[in-house]
Amino acid sequence: MDSWLQYHTNRRVLLSALSLLPALSGPLRMVPALAQTTPSGGLLPSWNDGAAKQAILD
Repeated sequence: MDSWLQYHTNRRVLLSALSLLPALSGPLRMVPALAQTTPSGGLLPSWNDGAAKQAILD
């Protein structure tokens, strides 16, 4: 009978822990990143005007 009680106690603890899992995983959810905005100087503001910059922008 002692092993029967121990089995049910462990099962109860396991089921309790599993029932808390969704509540505990809430803070771990991924948060979507905010979209990047175009800087005030336009696209690639540090690049010199030239063929390479124009090719990338096209």
